[in-house]
Amino acid sequence: MYDLSLVTAEHFEPLLGQGLPLAGTEHALVVHAVERLRSPSPRPSPFSVVLLAPPGLSGSQGVYTLVHPVLGELALFLVPIEPEHGRSRLEIVFN
Repeated sequence: MYDLSLVTAEHFEPLLGQGLPLAGTEHALVVHAVERLRSPSPRPSPFSVVLLAPPGLSGSQGVYTLVHPVLGELALFLVPIEPEHGRSRLEIVFN
């Protein structure tokens, strides 16, 4: 598993509009937005990633394993945020 302290926004920005498979399922979450954050974080460049769930699929807060095309499997804590156009959105914050 990749060291999450080394993950940057640059790992996700090229994936905007693409799906990241949920390990062990037939589902993928689409990378909807990547936002650089201003935060008193120990991480040099904190950022967030917003993912869209497939229509009809909703997720609860928790750790999910996503398969990144370069980094491999990443166990990440996803938090549901407000839906958009009837689709569930989940956010990952790297801080």
